[in-house]
Amino acid sequence: MKENHLKKMSLTTETKKIFGIDLGTTNSAIALRTASSVPTLIQLGKKTTLPSCVMWENGQFIVGEEAYSKRYQSNVIYSVKRLMGSNKTITLVDGENSITLTPAEVSSHILKELCKRASVYYDDIKDVVITVPAYFNQKQIEDTLKAGELAGLTVHHILKEPTSAGYVYSNIDSAESGEQVIYDLGGGTFDVTHSVLIRKTPEVQKTINYLESYYDIKISTSDSDESDKYYSRVLGTYGDMHLGGDDIDTVLASILLSNEGLAKQDISEEDFEKLVLECEKFKKSGMIGFDFTIANKTFHMNQESLKSATRVVYDKTLAIMQPLLSNIKSNNIKSIILVGGSTKSKYIREWLAAEFPMATVVCSLNPDETVAQGAASVGFDIAGGVPFKFQDVLPLAIGVLVDETTVSTCLPTNTSIPYSTSKLYTTLYDNQQVLEVKLYQGLSSNPNDCTFLGTIRIENLPQAPKGELDIIIDFILAVNGRLRVQATIGDLTKDIEIENIFSVKNTTLQKDTFKDTFLSLAMDTDNTKVIELFKKREEVFGEEREAIESEILMAL
Repeated sequence: MKENHLKKMSLTTETKKIFGIDLGTTNSAIALRTASSVPTLIQLGKKTTLPSCVMWENGQFIVGEEAYSKRYQSNVIYSVKRLMGSNKTITLVDGENSITLTPAEVSSHILKELCKRASVYYDDIKDVVITVPAYFNQKQIEDTLKAGELAGLTVHHILKEPTSAGYVYSNIDSAESGEQVIYDLGGGTFDVTHSVLIRKTPEVQKTINYLESYYDIKISTSDSDESDKYYSRVLGTYGDMHLGGDDIDTVLASILLSNEGLAKQDISEEDFEKLVLECEKFKKSGMIGFDFTIANKTFHMNQESLKSATRVVYDKTLAIMQPLLSNIKSNNIKSIILVGGSTKSKYIREWLAAEFPMATVVCSLNPDETVAQGAASVGFDIAGGVPFKFQDVLPLAIGVLVDETTVSTCLPTNTSIPYSTSKLYTTLYDNQQVLEVKLYQGLSSNPNDCTFLGTIRIENLPQAPKGELDIIIDFILAVNGRLRVQATIGDLTKDIEIENIFSVKNTTLQKDTFKDTFLSLAMDTDNTKVIELFKKREEVFGEEREAIESEILMAL
């Protein structure tokens, strides 16, 4: 009987493999999680990362190291991620020939090369989760989706990079329960996210421990609900899509020129790019000093200059963090999670430790790899039908255009999901037949500084004198990040869905993860206060719901 019982417990079901891709500004990576809790980065030749650099030569696209070493040439494009969603095009010139591409098309070649190299180990890589910076707007997300489509991939989810990194750290029990700051400084982008992590110990683990002790065996828990061990909630996020480790290299190059009494305009653009490349090599080398010659000029590089250049960029990240940190008591922060290759800098780690003396700087995983690993973890959960145990926020406000001049906010920045709000509209003239409401996303009230999302168009309005027809529009931000717009006029209701604020398709994120996680705990302990609070929570949204959730967490 014992033998049959144990065999049944060890049975596994083969599920679809969904790979995690970090489509980075300077480097990209692909990972897969199988049975273990830590996803594996797939080897791409000699390294686990691929330079996000594309060269067009003799009618062929070359992606990776060779292209990167020649990034100053006219037939090479680098840091294309910074152009996503910009509607700009890229023209690559190879001798007398040229080709014009969109940022999505260039990015698709990076994705194709990633999958091609990874296919040495895994056949038919088609299903993926792709990460984006927390501050990507809708157009940038759409460009990322388009790149995946052009590469022949099925994109199951778009995941924010800091959330991705926090997800994998939570899975491996490497972050302390409490408030966290995820400091994500990549090659070309910077994100900072404030979140709270609450750990649990599932009762099932006690049973597993007993069986292992009693039968002197090891039972795999790969099929158990790993996400039951914690719940993570994002409280706020800020960022800059044009700030990263590349800027350290550029600042260092400018410092070296200044030391020689020169400025950037005093040398050619190609020579300046060569200088920046040498600065990057020195930054990564760990050497004390280094001399090299460009444009008949000898430059001396040392750690003092590198530290100065790094401090310029670090100070900019601190300025970006201030709106987020102004509402946080620094001694409440338990962990600073480092993400992005630029956080390998010893100077940045020292400065962050000094800035947050009560927090633990967490860097147990390779910061170049955590985003891809988190995406692989999410892919694993999607494939297995496991609900995600985190709650995210809307990074950029969504509003409507008023008087053709001003964006009026409906869903504020850092709104916790889910959230719902209503707006009352009326007609402007007699017997008006059509109502149009334009939606924008961004941080400004000026529509020119925001991203246009689309138009809510309601046709065949009931005839009525101007100002006498009430039109209620509900803006409902669901748990899965999808915005649902519902217009009601009397008995007439019109639903419009705007997809892909975060997700590509409906997944288990539609579940109420907060309720799933904590209501069962309250019922197990017969906590009547929390149970009553949950009843109140069902009746409200937005700030009222957030306040009740805070009460629930305090009462557990």
